[in-house]
Amino acid sequence: MQNGYIVLHQVSPAVDELLSSEAELVRTLKGHVSTVTSLAFSPSALLLVSGCSKGWMNVWALQVLAATFTFQ
Repeated sequence: MQNGYIVLHQVSPAVDELLSSEAELVRTLKGHVSTVTSLAFSPSALLLVSGCSKGWMNVWALQVLAATFTFQ
């Protein structure tokens, strides 16, 4: 999560499978100008909220992999 990038991987829900296999790269999201410091998924896993060290937040629609809202 450095330099404003968020790297998304596809992982298995089973912890033992996660530990024994590589996660598949899904997409790299670029939407911050500074280091991303926090991430949170919605309960439906359709939205991702990210925050950066300069105080900006992005809300990502994961179905289209785009930032839909930006706040400071």
